[in-house]
Amino acid sequence: MSSESLTFVQVYSLLKAQLNLIFPFLLALLMAWMDIKTHRIPNYLTFGCALAGLGYQLGFHGLTGLADGFLGMALGLALLIFFYLKGGMGAGDVKALAALGAWLGPPSISSFIWLSPGGSWRLSYSGGVVYFGAKFAKAGGTC
Repeated sequence: MSSESLTFVQVYSLLKAQLNLIFPFLLALLMAWMDIKTHRIPNYLTFGCALAGLGYQLGFHGLTGLADGFLGMALGLALLIFFYLKGGMGAGDVKALAALGAWLGPPSISSFIWLSPGGSWRLSYSGGVVYFGAKFAKAGGTC
């Protein structure tokens, strides 16, 4: 599989093999659509996704799953917080990945990042890393 993009068949086969990824994948698509359309990811969507993810973890995996959900949220936050703090993306992007981390837990968040719309860890719904790179280059390599 290419690290830059996945074909529909590749995404379908990966989602078919891991049914628990379908709902978070659809939420990521919804957040991508909202971000592209309005340049915002609403709090009701990110917080609702996080609460639903924690509920999923608790309901299907008990207290251990709930702990995994909170750890996934922390990992999702940690993966993008640097880019937010440097002005490369909005807080909605960070909250979105943290919310998806609640669904997936720490072991699966990296798998989901590869499945995100556009492929690779760049998370096409944020566009922030690309922006951050351009801002970094424009500033002469310093922020």
